[in-house]
Amino acid sequence: MFRSAFITPRLYWLAAVPVGVFLLAFLFPPLFLVGKIVLGIALAILIFDWILLSSGEITGSRVLPQRFSNGDPNPISIKLESSFNFPLKIELIDEVPEQFEARNFSYKSSLASSQAKAIKYELTPTKRGQYWFHHTNVFARSALGILEKRFVISKPAMVAVYPGFLMLQQYELVAISNKLFMHGPKKLRKVGQSLEFEQIKNYQLGDDVRHINWPATARGGELMVNHFRDERSQQMVSIIDKSRLMKFPFGGLTLLDHAINSALVVSNVALRRQDKAGLAVFAEKLSQFVQPEKGVRHLDVILQNLYHLKTRYAESNFEVLQSGISKRLNQRSLLMLYTNFDERDSLQRQMPYIRWLSKRHVLVVVFFKNDQLIELAESSAESIKGIYEKAIAAEMVQDKLLMQKELIRMGIHIIYTAPEDLTINAINKYLEIKSRNIL
Repeated sequence: MFRSAFITPRLYWLAAVPVGVFLLAFLFPPLFLVGKIVLGIALAILIFDWILLSSGEITGSRVLPQRFSNGDPNPISIKLESSFNFPLKIELIDEVPEQFEARNFSYKSSLASSQAKAIKYELTPTKRGQYWFHHTNVFARSALGILEKRFVISKPAMVAVYPGFLMLQQYELVAISNKLFMHGPKKLRKVGQSLEFEQIKNYQLGDDVRHINWPATARGGELMVNHFRDERSQQMVSIIDKSRLMKFPFGGLTLLDHAINSALVVSNVALRRQDKAGLAVFAEKLSQFVQPEKGVRHLDVILQNLYHLKTRYAESNFEVLQSGISKRLNQRSLLMLYTNFDERDSLQRQMPYIRWLSKRHVLVVVFFKNDQLIELAESSAESIKGIYEKAIAAEMVQDKLLMQKELIRMGIHIIYTAPEDLTINAINKYLEIKSRNIL
C-alpha cells in the first residue's frame, strides 16, 4: 500500500543545481535563462521518477512461526513480489518486537522486473512471553533514485515465546537409544540391564550370551536367547525452584530459563521411552504440580505450565516441597531438582527435607557452575582489590565443592554443570539411572 514519497540525498543534489544557478544569475543576469532551463529539467526528472514509482506496487507478507522457542534462533521469512516493469533498489525495515532492541533493523537488496523474492532472517529471544511484530516497510527506488516510495506489506502480529522446544528435535534420537552427541559421537556406557522381560528370540550374532535360554534351546533344537527391555512406566518429575537465586543471568538466559528448557527436553525423552513425566514448581510455596502421566501429548501440558513461570524474590521453602511431594507422589520416582545454593549454610537449613526426598525417591540435585567465578579464583591478582576478589571467589567455589561432597555422602545424585551444558548432562544422568536400574 502506498503511503507517501520520501526525500533522498539525490533529491537534494537535484534541487541544489537550479538553486545555485539562480543565485549566480543575480551576479550574471545572462544565466537567468539557463537557471530556468535547469529548473525545468530538474522538475521533469522529479515528475518522471514519481511516475515511475507510481506505475506499480510491491506486495508480500511476513511468515512467522506459530510460536518462538526461547534461547534458540527462530526463522522469519518475508515474501516480496514486484509488479514494476523495471528493477528496483529496496530497503526492508521490519518493525521487530521491542524486546530485541533492534532499532536499526534493515535489509538492503534489489528486485528485478516482476520478481518474487523471499528475505529470511533469524531472531533469538531470551525471555518467555508475548512478542509483538509491527509493520513491515519496504522503501523502493528506481534507477534514478530521486524519490522513495514506501509500501507496508504486513500488519501487526503477536508471537508467543515458549520454553526451548526446538531442542526436542535435536535430542529426539536420545529418546529411542542411549546415544548422545556432544563434541562428536559419544555412546553412554550401559552398566546394567533391565529386569523387565520382553520375549524369547533366536540367537543373533551380537546378542549377550549370558541371556541364552538353555531350556528353550533344548526344546527347539536352536539357540534361543532372552530379550529384555528397559523397565517402563516409571515416574520422572522435574522440580524447578523459581526463587530469587534462579534469576541470575548466564548466556543471555536466567538460570530459571535454563532449568525450564532442560526440564522440557528431559520430560520429552522420558515420555518417548514410555516413562511417565511430571512437573513441580516451588519457591515459598508449591505453586504448580503436574501429575506424572504417559504419552507424548502430555508434553504439551508440561509446556503450557512452563510458559508463564517467573522468578520470585522469596526464599526457597523446601519444607513445603517435601509436604507437597509426600501428598502427591505415592510411587517411587526420579526427582530432577533444579535449584541453586549460594552458600553452605543455606544448604544445611534445607538438608533434612532433601534427605527425606532422597530416602523415598531417587533424587538428582542440579548445581550450576559459574565458569567466570572459577576463572577469577584461578587468576593471578595484581592489586589489593584483585587479591580480595580472588579470595572471595575461591571461597565461593570451595563452598560449591563442599556442598557436592556432602550431598554425595548422603547418597544423593548431583549434576554440577555450566548452564549451557545442563540439558546434555541432565539427559545423561537420566539415561544412567535408567540403565543402572537405580529407580
